[in-house]
Amino acid sequence: MAAGPVAAQQQPSDWPCEQRLVPRLEAGQMWSGAPTQVPDQPSVEMQELARRLILPKVPIETVAPELAAFRDRLPEAERAPALGQLFALSLDWLNDERGKLITGIRHYAHNQRVLADRIVAETREVQSLEKATPAEAARIAELRASAAWDTRVFSDRQHSLRLVCEQPVLLEQRAFAVARLVEDSLQ
Repeated sequence: MAAGPVAAQQQPSDWPCEQRLVPRLEAGQMWSGAPTQVPDQPSVEMQELARRLILPKVPIETVAPELAAFRDRLPEAERAPALGQLFALSLDWLNDERGKLITGIRHYAHNQRVLADRIVAETREVQSLEKATPAEAARIAELRASAAWDTRVFSDRQHSLRLVCEQPVLLEQRAFAVARLVEDSLQ
């Protein structure tokens, strides 16, 4: 039971998503093959296949024949190492994309906090002006309109947050699918 609060405390305060922040995916989480590394100079063919493997809009099963053709062009002794490198390259690129998404989500959350602070400041200013003098009617109306607009924008963004937070998860799922596909092609 004690692990729950400790784990929750370890999440960065600027992470707005329900999903646990995992900044970088590690091959060991999804790859049961021999340890592998990104090749220093991957072939053009490997790069093109890795790009197709990581594209979320390309169904993974449509890339399977391309993967099989790539594998079959390799000498038997080079297949396992080359496919491991292909997976490592794909995972590296997926991690780069996830990193950009995570940075964007943190920026999104920061902007939400700034907007929330502005709404609070506008509301407080309206309250103080109402108490101070009725001569500030134009300023009060302006602040109310601004606060109403900011509140609407804030609410709309909050509703979109769930979708925004799903993006790194979708890339993580893609990484697992790529690992499965590449490992299956080794058999």
